[in-house]
Amino acid sequence: MIADPDVHNEDVSKRYTHDTIRNLSYYNGEKIVDLGFVGSCMVHKGDLKILLRCLEI
Repeated sequence: MIADPDVHNEDVSKRYTHDTIRNLSYYNGEKIVDLGFVGSCMVHKGDLKILLRCLEI
């Protein structure tokens, strides 16, 4: 899954301040994912632990 800015939100004020979560299949293999970028909010929420578990094989 990936979070993208919700640019089509009916509420204009939320278009670039809120994300929408989509499955990777939504992009048909054409979305470039940069795993090198991790926002500071992810660190505070503990999302790094979730990301690490998702990447474990």
